[in-house]
Amino acid sequence: MPEEKKRKKGERADGRIQIRVNIGRDDNGKIKYKYFYGHTKKEAAAKAEAFKLDLLNYGKPLDTTTTTLSEWTYKHLFTNVKPTVQAGTFERYMATYKNRIQGSSIGNMELKDIQPIHLQNFMNNHSDLSKSSLRKIYNLLHASFKSAIANNLIRINPLENVKLPSSEVKQKEIEILTLDEQKAYMKALDTNRNGILFLTALLTGMRIGELLALKWDNVDLNTGTITVCETLRRVKVYDDKGNSESKILTKCPKTEKGYRSIPIPKTLVLALKKYQLASYNSAEGLVFCTKSGSPFQYNYVWYTHKALCKKANIRETSIHALRHTFASRSIEAGIDVKTVSDLLGHANTQITWNTYVHSTNDSKREAANTMENIYKNMLL
Repeated sequence: MPEEKKRKKGERADGRIQIRVNIGRDDNGKIKYKYFYGHTKKEAAAKAEAFKLDLLNYGKPLDTTTTTLSEWTYKHLFTNVKPTVQAGTFERYMATYKNRIQGSSIGNMELKDIQPIHLQNFMNNHSDLSKSSLRKIYNLLHASFKSAIANNLIRINPLENVKLPSSEVKQKEIEILTLDEQKAYMKALDTNRNGILFLTALLTGMRIGELLALKWDNVDLNTGTITVCETLRRVKVYDDKGNSESKILTKCPKTEKGYRSIPIPKTLVLALKKYQLASYNSAEGLVFCTKSGSPFQYNYVWYTHKALCKKANIRETSIHALRHTFASRSIEAGIDVKTVSDLLGHANTQITWNTYVHSTNDSKREAANTMENIYKNMLL
């Protein structure tokens, strides 16, 4: 019979070297050991030393559970994020996860294997997105890695030194109806039964969600004021198992400034009085609703606005152009920025200033006419 090879101390039957580390005693006082293996004594010893260093610096070793970034981000979202945010906010987080992280190159990597270079390349490859979209991805990843550290899956956040690339997307200028376009648009409203909704948007600067949630209880036609205290939107609501259902939700404004009272012009007061007499009954007391009394869908509002632009023979704009037009017309008329900011429900005046205090083609033409008059007077 062939002679059996004598094993070296600590060598296993498969040829690997085993090193054990004393990790204390059990409840019965018996010494407990943790075992480390390597193809060489040096390799096994390195694993053992890394383990002891973890105990020294952190009090416990890393969890050896195999978890991909995609798996952990999903768990982080439903465990840490979902219970703390509103349904609409969570829907946006899930959209970022599903569209950018789930199934991506880094999403399929194990957490422990992800290095800053992987994340920098990943972010660089998304430079075709807007600056805000890049920031959403970055923030979600940062929170996921931070959560992984708290749960003993990794030691450091590999995103710490990763930089956001410059976005290749140019920031869109806000759309504002010219004076001629606004005149044509307002004329087209007369032909639409629900044109009053769009007239209210144009003369108050209210957001579409605020208009769709508006109730007659919050409209005082005697004093000519509208009180904004709710907003409405359709969102995907997720249950704890990850299933989603589309629902229409009414919620309070995001900030204190969102709660506001808006004085409305007499033209709108008269139009609303006339509309109230012919409006459909809504169990919820909605101002703008369908024949059945339910809120208008966003799609209907967008489609109708598009049809009105066509009817008025003007360029097709976003529905948000009505709010932007109200703000710009107000500033052009000399209303101070603080007042306009309050009417719009902005959190602070800087938002209003940065968004609306700029030159329009109409104001530029007016400036040219003013300069022309000055030069004419000089020649007299």
